[in-house]
Amino acid sequence: MRNIRKVHVLTFVTGTGDDAVTHEEIYEGEGNTAGRFNELMNKDIVVSHIEMFEVGANLGVFAGTLHGTAERAEEVAEARYGEVVYYSSRHVA
Repeated sequence: MRNIRKVHVLTFVTGTGDDAVTHEEIYEGEGNTAGRFNELMNKDIVVSHIEMFEVGANLGVFAGTLHGTAERAEEVAEARYGEVVYYSSRHVA
């Protein structure tokens, strides 16, 4: 069981006026994030990027909750699961 992982959230808008649609995409890897970011920028779409930390029992299906800091994610993970287990071998803080 892994209960914390670092994710990248890309937010952008397509369309204009009444046809505007806001999109939010979540990526785990920096390479995938950069690739999608570049793809959108090449289409002249303005993208905002933030790093967040997902906490949950079944990471990978985006069933967890997102938190803005590693400290808050650790607090939530400890409260829910008793211990913190990181998704990658690197510490996310």
